Amino acid sequence: MGPIVRHGAALATRIAYIFVDGGYVRRRFCEAIRVLFPDLQKPVEYLDPSALLEWKDRLGVHECRRVFYYDCVWKSDAATPCDGLSPAQAKCFEAMHGVHVAAGRLAGKGEEPRQKGVDVQLAVDTLSHSYLRNITDAVLMAGDSDFTPLVEALVRQGVFVTLLCEARHTASDLRRAADVAVLLRASDWHKMALGSFRSENPLPHMAVSTRRVEDLMSSWQLELAANLDGGRTAHLLHGESGEFQIFVPGYDPAGALQLISRDPGLLKRFFAAQFEPNTRWEPAAPGG
Repeated sequence: MGPIVRHGAALATRIAYIFVDGGYVRRRFCEAIRVLFPDLQKPVEYLDPSALLEWKDRLGVHECRRVFYYDCVWKSDAATPCDGLSPAQAKCFEAMHGVHVAAGRLAGKGEEPRQKGVDVQLAVDTLSHSYLRNITDAVLMAGDSDFTPLVEALVRQGVFVTLLCEARHTASDLRRAADVAVLLRASDWHKMALGSFRSENPLPHMAVSTRRVEDLMSSWQLELAANLDGGRTAHLLHGESGEFQIFVPGYDPAGALQLISRDPGLLKRFFAAQFEPNTRWEPAAPGG
C-alpha cells in the first residue's frame, strides 16, 4: 500500500474516521438481524458502532481512529418510543472507546416526527476533519443522495472516500461519487452487534472445501436441494452429530462453499441473506 500524496506532502499512514448516519444504520441493522433471528426482540439494543474500529483491513487503511455517530435521541420524558436512540443507549454509545455521539433533534408531532440537524452536523464535522488534515480517509455509512455533495467535496479535497452501504437502500449517485462502495451483507451487520450477542447467536461456520458432495455421504444424509443460477446445486445435509450443512460445489474458484450449523432454520436464512436470496429448497431425490 503506497503513501497518499496530497498538496505535495506524503502521508505515510492512512488514517480513517468513520461517519455514521444513525437512522440509516439502525434501520438496516435491525432489518438484517431480524432476518437471521426472527424471534429476537428489539435488535437495536445490540448495535455496537465501536465494532467498526476493527474494520481497518476491510477498509484498506492503517488505522480506524474514531467513529462519529449521528442520530436523534428521545427525550427522557417521551410518552412513547420514537425513531432514534433512547437516552440510555446514547449514553452507552458515548462510553464506548473511540465513539462520539452527535445528537440531533426530533421535529414535528404525531407518530412520525422527523430528524433535524443530523445530516448537516455530519457534513460539517466531516469537512472540518478534512480541512484540519486529521484524516486521509473518510468512511461514510449512509444511503441518502443528500450526502452526494459532501462526498464530492471530500474527493475534491483529496480525501479518499469509502461508502459502507447496502445495494438495495443506497442512492446510485452517492455510490458513484465515492471512491469505493463496500456493499454490506448479513455477516457484516452481524459483526456490528455486541460481542455478547455474537457469542450467544453465532452465524454458521463458513469454509471453502475441496471435497465433493459424494465424499460426505458416509456421515451426512442429503435432505434438501436447490437449483441455483449458473447451473449449480445447493445441498442441505444432516450429519450424524446433529449438525446441518449447506454444500454448494463450484461456488468459489477454490472449491465448494460449506456452511455448518446446528440450526437448520438459521442455516437456510443465512444462506439466503448472504448468498442466494431466491433459494427454493425441495426434497432431495433418492440417491441424489
